[in-house]
Amino acid sequence: MQFELQDFTCQTTESITGSGGFLYIKEAIYSNITNLQLYDSYSAQSGSQIYTQKQGLQFMLSNSGFYQILNKALDQYPYDSQIKNYGGITLLNTISTTLNQNQFEGNSISKTGGAIYVYGGYLSIFGCSFQDMYAFYGAAMFLDSIQDVVIEGQVIQTSLAKYQGGGMFIKNPKGDIQILDSVFNKVVAENEGGCVYYLVEDQSDTQVLDFFGIQITIIGPLKTLEFRNVNITKVKAINASSVLVSSLRTNVYFSSCQLIQSYGQAINSIFIKLANMVEINNFNVASLYSRSHSSFLYVDNSETVFIPISDSKIGPSFDFEAIGYLFYSDRDIMTPIIVKSAKQFFIENMFMMCQMERLTTPRTQALIIFQPQLHNEWSGAQYAIFADINSFYKNCEGLNGGIYSLQYHKAYLFNNTVIGLVSMGGDQPNGGIFSLLGDDFYFNDYRSVTIRNSTFENIEMIVGTGGFIYQNDKNLLFIKVESVTVRKVRADYHAVFNMLGLFIGSLYIYSLPEFQRTEFSDFFAKGSTQLLYIQGNIRSGYNNVKIKDTTVDCQNKDITILMGPPNFSEYDEGVIRYEGAAGLQTENCIFRNCRQSYQGAFIKIGSYKYKDKGSQFYNLTGTYGSIVSCTGCNLIMQDTIIHDSYSTQSGGALYFTYNSKAKMYGGFLFNEQQSYFDFSVITIQNSKAISNIQSQQGGFAYINNPQTDITLLNVELSNITSIDQGGIFYVDLPQFAIKIIIKILKLSNYLVGSIKVQIKGSFSCKMLQALL
Repeated sequence: MQFELQDFTCQTTESITGSGGFLYIKEAIYSNITNLQLYDSYSAQSGSQIYTQKQGLQFMLSNSGFYQILNKALDQYPYDSQIKNYGGITLLNTISTTLNQNQFEGNSISKTGGAIYVYGGYLSIFGCSFQDMYAFYGAAMFLDSIQDVVIEGQVIQTSLAKYQGGGMFIKNPKGDIQILDSVFNKVVAENEGGCVYYLVEDQSDTQVLDFFGIQITIIGPLKTLEFRNVNITKVKAINASSVLVSSLRTNVYFSSCQLIQSYGQAINSIFIKLANMVEINNFNVASLYSRSHSSFLYVDNSETVFIPISDSKIGPSFDFEAIGYLFYSDRDIMTPIIVKSAKQFFIENMFMMCQMERLTTPRTQALIIFQPQLHNEWSGAQYAIFADINSFYKNCEGLNGGIYSLQYHKAYLFNNTVIGLVSMGGDQPNGGIFSLLGDDFYFNDYRSVTIRNSTFENIEMIVGTGGFIYQNDKNLLFIKVESVTVRKVRADYHAVFNMLGLFIGSLYIYSLPEFQRTEFSDFFAKGSTQLLYIQGNIRSGYNNVKIKDTTVDCQNKDITILMGPPNFSEYDEGVIRYEGAAGLQTENCIFRNCRQSYQGAFIKIGSYKYKDKGSQFYNLTGTYGSIVSCTGCNLIMQDTIIHDSYSTQSGGALYFTYNSKAKMYGGFLFNEQQSYFDFSVITIQNSKAISNIQSQQGGFAYINNPQTDITLLNVELSNITSIDQGGIFYVDLPQFAIKIIIKILKLSNYLVGSIKVQIKGSFSCKMLQALL
């Protein structure tokens, strides 16, 4: 049988004892209702307007209006135990439901689904609007065990759920859900899921089949929950003021969405309790408020949130206009995104501007926290994938970690921009942009970070260390910084990088030919290392660091305004301070404009290896040596250009003490004492780009080593100045023998306070083809 109803208006109907206040469809395979205008319909049970439980019914409703003017549920707030009704339109076991261009305004008493309750079948909703709706679960609609759903052009506004789902409650779906081109405005859930509450109760989604005595487990297909071009404005809930998802076998997608004025108590505004994957693409977010945890997104598939349901009656009416009025005016925003458990998490084309008005905040971590817990079901993998692509962060305020706090991750960050970030400090104020966290217990050589073609500018850490990257995950396989600009950074310690070391990993900093040249400029820390500090010890000793095609421009001339006259300390020495067995390598780099002598030499290498090829060092100032300071290091410099450098104490070009092995093809060295029994070998060869060097003693070299062989081959020095003594060399160890071999040496424009070469003690010197 087919049923059709067209162009019909009805007012004040009632089913006193049964279901279906206006219409009860008992027998039909097809129903088509068009242009129905229904006012004030009520039933004692379910379906105050329309009810059916006919198996296999095709139900179509279009161009109709349903208006509840008298006895609105929103105004009554009945006792929980008295209400068992389903939605105004209740459809059970239909094969398909299509709602097109309908209007729902107000509803009578309903426990699940104020306007619509659908159980089973396929559902399509086009161009429908819902206003002034109320239910305990799913104020506008409750969808239970349905197949594929497409909702397009939907508007839900001024709707309230007493418990969950201020707009929609979706329970145990059997297929994919799409919500497209829709609006949620002034929607509230007094507990969870202000706009959408999505729940799958049986998370296993498996079926066990017996095949001739062999049990085979079949895993069901992944489901999809998609939000595309959805506008969410002025929403509120205790948890998840916009969307809550709990389904381990569901992929969640947000694309081209907008969220403005979201108010939550704890976990706000999107709460992913369980999901297989979450992807956010082109999401605009503004004006989010929360007392704790997240203010935009929280992902955690292991957390259980218990909210008691009481049998109570709340006061009449709800003032939707007052949403957000004086809401947490004494609080700052929380961390926008927290991911506690996810195999994969992707962000693309996101714009974030998170500002606070005070220098103190209850938020304790970064703007994006990706710290998934490790689970055995992840096939032994001890990392998760995080990606952020084409996002823009402007005038944000972070805390510990600044933008990103990442743990147990394989992270990809491409084409992102951060302009203006202030980190206020906290219990662990580390990482102005990135905080890379880990635990030594979990050893895995697949975790890594790749940062490519991105710009980070105007970063300030009021307190803290590592203005760009802080790393303590020692099990990272590598950190790659590719074609990245980091400009105008301020921190307390270690202005750009602070790294606690990598067990077997590497740090790569370089430029890709198709993108910008990597640049670090205008950075400053009040104490300790300025650009890079990487620690090496018995537990983290490898630390392979390679820097190539990179420009480092300190531009820190006026720091005395910030901290007063600084004092030199060997423990704070080095714009780059390296420790590690693998060694530090630089190639084709430009290091310039680092004029603060208290920082010491540009590179503090310790007793490790440093190799450079083709880099330029100029306009640099140090205390003992202006380029490299090392303790028993292995130093190789080839095709290096060095000029306009100054040492305030000794060794404008070279300062040698103990235990060095150096081959220098243009370079400076300051070598500290380590042992009286070590033998140093210094070779300077084919160095024709050493000029404009100045020091108090030993304009070019200060030699303070008991047993040293020095060889100069085809070397040109020009504009070498010593203020005190030893215009070219100063050798000061009378009780030991020093051997010097000079071949093809050209000196020009040197100036000395006393004499050219001053030597105390015995030495042997062989000089061939020297031009003075």
